[in-house]
Amino acid sequence: MFDYNCLSLLFITEKVQRLEGELKTLKTLEVTQQQKEKELNEKLKHHIKENQDLKVSLDQQTKAAENAESLKRTVKQLEKSLQEKICKTHVLIAKRSLHQQNCINACVYQAKPPITKVLWSIKNFMNKEIRSQLSFNNILNRKIQWS
Repeated sequence: MFDYNCLSLLFITEKVQRLEGELKTLKTLEVTQQQKEKELNEKLKHHIKENQDLKVSLDQQTKAAENAESLKRTVKQLEKSLQEKICKTHVLIAKRSLHQQNCINACVYQAKPPITKVLWSIKNFMNKEIRSQLSFNNILNRKIQWS
């Protein structure tokens, strides 16, 4: 029986040592697994932060693009307004030039001596009469041609 007990004790000792080895291996695997999980959690946190940063950057770029479009529309409106004002300015310049010429003509007429004014009036009257006579002659000529 002694041999049986020794054998049994030896068998139990081997089994305990084997189980202790397996336990040690499992603990090592558990520690390794925990380290891997920790590393993966850190990577996940890093990726989440990168995604958040990219989202913020995308939002900023979207706002910048919207602002650029708004500024383009504003520039087009300002260009159109400027073009309209330039056209109005050209019209006003032409009117002012005509008005100045009329003022100059009036001043020249008023600056002439009285006899020149009379001659000027006679000349204008004669020009009108000649034009109306020519017009009357044209009408008569047409009537004669039609007859």
